Amino acid sequence: PTGCIEQHGPHLPLDCDCGSVAPFVERAHREHGVRALLLPVVPYGPAPEHMSFSGTISISYETWLHYVGEILDSLLHHGFRRILLLRGCGGHFGLETVVYERWTAQRREGRDVIMEIAPIFAGMP
Repeated sequence: PTGCIEQHGPHLPLDCDCGSVAPFVERAHREHGVRALLLPVVPYGPAPEHMSFSGTISISYETWLHYVGEILDSLLHHGFRRILLLRGCGGHFGLETVVYERWTAQRREGRDVIMEIAPIFAGMP
């Protein structure tokens, strides 16, 4: 799961993207009994559009791509072939496409890799 530390107005905490995705993943795992490795939330992401607001912590798009890409590379190295990258925030659409294309390239190399990318709100009623 991925999130961001960014403003959401004075009524919400800065880490609500992180705080909402972790319980969502844990509940889905518990209720559906899927055998899975649940990784900790990647808390930081690119949020340059929020930098005018106090408390926002933003990293570059390039840093995020490398960081998440290396986590995915480690999973692939250790035999994981089905990955769900769940976004806790509403951004990063272009970044996920780059990550997806990278994994698609891995699949073309003869590895059976399946990757899905979904925003947390995709699983909400």
